[in-house]
Amino acid sequence: MLADPATVARAIHDLPTPSLCLDFDGTLVEIAPRPEAITVDPALPTLLRSVAASLDGRLALISGRTHADLSTFLDVTDYAVATSHGAQFSAPGEGSSLQLLDSKPLDPLRPSLAQAIAPHPDVYLEDKGTAIAVHTRPNPSVHAELLETVGKLASDQADIKVSDGKGIVEIKLTGETKGTAIRRLMQMPGWLGSQPVMIGDDTTDDDGMVDARQFGGFGVQVGDGPNGAPLSHAALCLPTVADMHAMLRLLG
Repeated sequence: MLADPATVARAIHDLPTPSLCLDFDGTLVEIAPRPEAITVDPALPTLLRSVAASLDGRLALISGRTHADLSTFLDVTDYAVATSHGAQFSAPGEGSSLQLLDSKPLDPLRPSLAQAIAPHPDVYLEDKGTAIAVHTRPNPSVHAELLETVGKLASDQADIKVSDGKGIVEIKLTGETKGTAIRRLMQMPGWLGSQPVMIGDDTTDDDGMVDARQFGGFGVQVGDGPNGAPLSHAALCLPTVADMHAMLRLLG
């Protein structure tokens, strides 16, 4: 359901003990043509600290980026952080993350993926260790073709999942997701018994929304979902990243 910032903030406030799990790209920052080209609002770090304080520290960042990459844009040490779609995890105050998955199962696919995108010089790979992203945003016309190709390459790998996202085809190891990250958070002191709200914009965020609902919380979508469709498990939708920031200001 499309909602304004005040409606979403009120729904979060109405939870007995809310906690927030926030995606990064497309949620806290606008998606850019390349991951390194994003712009972070200078007010965002202060805003996140304010919201975290209002929730007694129950704010986590859950991103498809690696911990090292996310750290170049935000000081993440104040928060629980799950990166690489849950394959890396760090508690507040920790300067480095715990690697939960071995990247070796993806090794056989790496040469094949490079070969698959070779005919499309404007498409590029982003290797995150435990996940590999095929960025098709520069050439949307080949997205469906590469989604099919990547799916075939990974079809006989039981421990690998292919996700169709917004301008991206993602190859990830199974076993850790944004949903498992939320389950890990809910075992932490201060988070026990809280109701998590997962806020994101893409397919992998839907996994987190499933688990948020199981703990009495809900999911919030930001902007359009993949191919313009709503995320399956989002209860509410904020139209833009700017609306997301407005909602956070109401919480903080």
